[in-house]
Amino acid sequence: AAKEKKSAIFLLSSTFEHVYGEQCLSIGASHIDTWKNPELIKKVQADRLNRSAKVLRSQMDRLDEAVSAYHEVLTRYKEIEDERGLADAYGGMGYVYWFINSDSCHHYYLKALECRKKVDDKQLTASTLNGLGSLHYRQLYDLDKALAYYSDAASIREDFGDWYGVGTTLSVMANVYEDLNLTEKANETFHYSYEINRKSRNLR
Repeated sequence: AAKEKKSAIFLLSSTFEHVYGEQCLSIGASHIDTWKNPELIKKVQADRLNRSAKVLRSQMDRLDEAVSAYHEVLTRYKEIEDERGLADAYGGMGYVYWFINSDSCHHYYLKALECRKKVDDKQLTASTLNGLGSLHYRQLYDLDKALAYYSDAASIREDFGDWYGVGTTLSVMANVYEDLNLTEKANETFHYSYEINRKSRNLR
């Protein structure tokens, strides 16, 4: 039964890679043969703690506890070299620090971006780029960098057909252009985002 489950996992990951052009599931599946039982136990424990950290981060009065939990999660994922787990934990830590310290938020989002690129997770890479764009727009007030991150996010989302995500990102980009007094570019981007959003509604 275990052998059949392993075969099914590898078939699913290879199909996903063929259809979407992403290796993220294939990379994750490869750990099945490299991780030993003690590492698998650590993986389960780290995943459980990661879920607890996500619960804590949803409660504004428990963000310090969430930070402590994520530090422990990161330590455990590093021990077993779980890049997907690290990416998720770094992203979660970045989210928590959004409400505490923008520089730390930036640091952890960049770490998440690095890991997500390493495991070829395009969807979450785009999400992290979008988060970095929002950070530079809403908190760091570096509008040029915000545009660069938003543009990269939109490009990746377009590549794998996430038209809803593309439309959402373009709408925010239009606001940034407007804040830069680039009225013509803002109007052009607003129009494009409207067309993309209409297309995404038709596809959903």
